[in-house]
Amino acid sequence: MIVLAYMAGQSTPFLLRTIEHFIAGMNGEVSAVHFVIGDRYQFLLAKKQNRDPRIHLIYQHEQMDPFQKPAHVSSEELSHLEERYGLPNLRRYILSQRLIDRLTDEQKVAYLATYLRFFEELVGKVRPDLFITGGQDSLPFLAAHQVAHKNGCLCLILTPGWIPGWVFVVDNEYLLIPGVPELYESLKKRGLTAEEQGLAQTVRNSYLVKKIKPTAFAAGHSVPIIPSPLRFLRAAWQQARYESRYFDTTLSENIRRSILVRARYPIQKTILKLLSTTQVDNERSFYYPLHYEPEASIDILGTPYRDQAALVEQISAALPAQHILYVKEHPHMNPGSRPIGFYRRLHQLGNVRLVDQRVDGHRLLARCKGVLTIAGTSGFEALFYGKPVLLFGHTFYEDFTEGVIRPRGLEEFAQKLQTIAHFPGFDPALLDKFVVAVLKRSYPGINETTAPEIHDRANDKALADALIAELQFRQNKGKDSKPAYVSTS
Repeated sequence: MIVLAYMAGQSTPFLLRTIEHFIAGMNGEVSAVHFVIGDRYQFLLAKKQNRDPRIHLIYQHEQMDPFQKPAHVSSEELSHLEERYGLPNLRRYILSQRLIDRLTDEQKVAYLATYLRFFEELVGKVRPDLFITGGQDSLPFLAAHQVAHKNGCLCLILTPGWIPGWVFVVDNEYLLIPGVPELYESLKKRGLTAEEQGLAQTVRNSYLVKKIKPTAFAAGHSVPIIPSPLRFLRAAWQQARYESRYFDTTLSENIRRSILVRARYPIQKTILKLLSTTQVDNERSFYYPLHYEPEASIDILGTPYRDQAALVEQISAALPAQHILYVKEHPHMNPGSRPIGFYRRLHQLGNVRLVDQRVDGHRLLARCKGVLTIAGTSGFEALFYGKPVLLFGHTFYEDFTEGVIRPRGLEEFAQKLQTIAHFPGFDPALLDKFVVAVLKRSYPGINETTAPEIHDRANDKALADALIAELQFRQNKGKDSKPAYVSTS
C-alpha cells in the first residue's frame, strides 16, 4: 500500500508520529508514505524527527513554481481543472482561503492552479492507494483531498469530534461521518441496550449539566495589551527565513494588524456594552451564535453564508411577526477582532438584539424557539434542549433530520422559520439513538493542537488505531467492522 499524506502548521508533528504508528499497525502492508508538508519550518522539524525510511518527506513549495510571479493560467487549463476538480466550481476553493482575499483575481486563480497542478502531478507519479490528512480547513487541504479522491484514492481525514475526547475519521470536505445515517436508521428499529443508553445519557449530561465544549473549542483566547516581544521576534524570524511568498501576511501587515486590534479593544469593549443587552428572557425568539472568523465552519462547511452580517440581515427580513433574533458573539472573538461597523450593522436591525458576550449561551438555548447556525456547536447543544436547528451549512448532526432543518437557499428562510416557530418537538429517545450512532462511528483520541494530550504518545497510537479501524471499515463496506468505543465520563 502506498500512502499520500498532507499536513501544514503545528499539527504536522503529531500526524507524523501517528503515521509512524499507522505503519507499524498495518503489519508490513505499507510500502511507502509520501508526506507533503505545507510550511518549511515544520518540514525541517519533521526531517529531524523522521526515522522511518518508508516515510518520504516533501516540502510542498520546493516542488512548485515561484509564487512571487504567478504564471498565467490559460482558459483551457481552467476549464480542465474545473471539470476535473470543481467543488462544483473553482471559486469554491478560493472562498475557502481568506489569506488570499487581498490578492488580485488573477493571482488567486494562479495560486489555486499551482496547488492543483502540484497534487495532480504528485498523485500521477506516486499513485497512492490511500490519502491521509489531519484536517480540512483551507484551500491546500481541499485541493489535496479532491485530487486524491478524483484519482481513486481512499481518503481518511482525521478531525476533532464534537464529543470531547473523540475523533471522527471522514472522507469528505463537509466532515459528514460515513455510516451514521444507516446505523441511525437501524437503531430506530430497536431499543438501545443498557450500555448504549448509558453512553447516550453520559453525553446528554455532559452538554446539559457539565456544559462542556468539544476539545477543539476548549482553549481560550486573550489579547494582551502589550504583546510579547520575544514571541513577535520569533514569529518574524520564522516568517522571514521560511515563508516569504506573496500570499503570506507580511511583517508590516502583522505589525499593523497587531496595533489595530489593540487600539480597537478598549473602544469596542465600551461600545459593545452600550449596543448589547443582558436581558434574554423573550421566549418568542430565535438564537444565532456568531461564528469565529476565519474558520472552516463558515469558509468551507458554509461557504455561501461566510458573510455573517449579510446572513443576519436575511434572517431579520424573514422572521415571523413579533419574534426577535438574539445574536451573541463567539466567546473567542475579542473586542477589536471585527470592525465596529459589523456590530452597528446588526444593531440597526429592529428585530435583532445583540447579546452581551458574558451571557451564558445556555440561557438562550433554554428560552429560544430554535437555533440558527451555519455549522456551529450550539446547534448540537440545542438538540439536547429539545430545540430545532435551522442549519445553513453542513455538519455531522445534519443527519438528525427530526430536529435539523436545512433551507435550500434564501427563498426558503421565511418558510423554515415559521416551521421552527411552530415546531412540535421530537422524541428525546431518537436523539439518544442518533448520539449512539455517532459514538459507534467515532474513535477515542484527541486531534487538536491546543489540547495537552496532543503530545501524548498514547494519543498518537490511539489516532493510528482509529485510522486502521476506519480503513478496515471502508474495505469491509461497513458490514463487519465494529469500531470500539469507551465511556465519555
